[in-house]
Amino acid sequence: MSKGSQHDIIGKGLEWASAIQHPLDRMYLKKIKGIPLLPKIIGWVIDHQRRETEAFLAGDGILVTETSCPVADAAFRGACEALNLDRSQFRFFVEANAGVNAFTTGSGIPTVVATSGLVNACTKEELQIVVGHELGHYICGHTRCHALARYLSNVAWYTPAWIATLALEPLLMSWSRYSELSADRAGLLAGKDFEVACSVFLKLGGFPYLKGLPEKPSQVLMAQHADYVKQTAEFGSTRRLLREVNHALRATHPRVVERFAALDEWRDLGYYDELADASPEERVHLAKMVEADYLRNELNLAIIAAAADYIGENGILDRKVALPLLRRAFLHDGSLRGSPLERLVYAELTIAKEGGDALSYTLSLVFAFGDAARKVSVSVAYSPDWAFAPDAIRAEFIKTRQQALTLRIYEPRS
Repeated sequence: MSKGSQHDIIGKGLEWASAIQHPLDRMYLKKIKGIPLLPKIIGWVIDHQRRETEAFLAGDGILVTETSCPVADAAFRGACEALNLDRSQFRFFVEANAGVNAFTTGSGIPTVVATSGLVNACTKEELQIVVGHELGHYICGHTRCHALARYLSNVAWYTPAWIATLALEPLLMSWSRYSELSADRAGLLAGKDFEVACSVFLKLGGFPYLKGLPEKPSQVLMAQHADYVKQTAEFGSTRRLLREVNHALRATHPRVVERFAALDEWRDLGYYDELADASPEERVHLAKMVEADYLRNELNLAIIAAAADYIGENGILDRKVALPLLRRAFLHDGSLRGSPLERLVYAELTIAKEGGDALSYTLSLVFAFGDAARKVSVSVAYSPDWAFAPDAIRAEFIKTRQQALTLRIYEPRS
């Protein structure tokens, strides 16, 4: 299917993909598609694989319609409507499988496939989030490379393609995990309820679906994520370290608690509310703003997170309250005067060369306390890889040949 025809089938959803696409998803996907001859190989392998899948579904799966599976069909229609997609241009199948899983396929008509185990485990509201997640993969252009990742994981080790697997699989797995974070955002937009999204994460993690869910699934996941962060920061054995390395090399999905934390952060920053309340035209406008410099957008998120972490850990303001205030101030030139963060006088970012192509990012925050001021430095958790630095920053380093650059991030407007 050509790019143009895919755009016609998907409809308006593709036009605002950048508004939900994780920047590292985009970056890794670009690298994969830039490998010589790989797009042609993907086309040959995947189109053959898809035809077999479609034939199997037509014979042994259940096509979801208003008559055959009214609840599942209602969930699918709701997800399409929320994501500005035309339900009539998609197919939705249920296949007999006790596992809890869903995926996308279709060499002609885009198709979402859910296992019977997943449909049985989910309420209508949860299913709407799951199919919204899968539709998010279409919106962001993931489906062909996902199919290649599955092929390499399941088949290529037993064929002469294992040599290519050694080189491609780590790159594909890294990209695949970031792509899931993009699709999770689409799922939340489709279902419009964060607690329901959290209940889906619990069930994906193995929660017995016949048992009653906690009243606040997000609280359960938040506590477990905190414990996970503590454990992974203090590796107690070589076996545990090897398990984490193996997950990084082979896993197609992030861990459930990591997905929860990433979606929670995106929502706390205000991006969900902004997109949920936006018209299709406004979503396209927001996407174009991101496309103008998507790596700077990701760096901005890391800067805001670093500032919010410091503010929360030092008792200045609750982290969740600080996040949207910082986003408005740092990204949209808003003022913090009159807000709970009015003590923040200014913020600046220092980017320094650390040898080779490595960069470090340090945020300086100045707080006013009466007649006194206090300056603190906070490390920003952003990729040190030169390739992930925003274009303008790389250009400035090349132009000035300096070892460090300092950028003003925020100062109160006069």
